[in-house]
Amino acid sequence: MSPSRLEAFSDGVFAIAATLLILNVVEPDGQLGPGLLHIWPSYVAYAVSFVTIGVIWINHHMVVAQIAKVDRLFLLILGQRSEEEVDRQVQAARRRLGEQVEGAVARRVE
Repeated sequence: MSPSRLEAFSDGVFAIAATLLILNVVEPDGQLGPGLLHIWPSYVAYAVSFVTIGVIWINHHMVVAQIAKVDRLFLLILGQRSEEEVDRQVQAARRRLGEQVEGAVARRVE
């Protein structure tokens, strides 16, 4: 699969994250002006969080631009957290691939 699909999916995730930020900003009680001044920390937190997500999104695009091809193993590795888990997954995938190749060769020989 092309990296553009990975990029489109991650763009959707970033868009949802940015949209969910606004849920913490509440409507002020009473008059609008004094109410907004009273809850200014919510707006500052929203702005800082939005900028942070934007910076992460830009960096993510820079990284994805360097990827030539995406396959299931690549996506599996992205979802892992430790090097040991990644190594186990890669070794298991290589074993399965080797078994598939051996099975295909055996069927071809028969």
